[in-house]
Amino acid sequence: MTQFVEVFNARDVAHAYIVKGALEEEGIQANVTRGSLQGALGELVPTGRQGPQVLVPEEDVERAVLVLQRLEGPDAGPG
Repeated sequence: MTQFVEVFNARDVAHAYIVKGALEEEGIQANVTRGSLQGALGELVPTGRQGPQVLVPEEDVERAVLVLQRLEGPDAGPG
């Protein structure tokens, strides 16, 4: 069974899906979790690690981090 690992904590659901799309364009399977949390919180901005998360298979983490660094800058990546 494939183990998924968090590689990105987004500021909102739209941002999470943009990152997911960028990863998928590179052939990396990605999932968004905590996407429904924003609806429950309304317009409140999540703080810390409470926002939507992007997860990828454990074996794709290194490739995903490289994609994230191109998209978000050199500090992008897990946690």
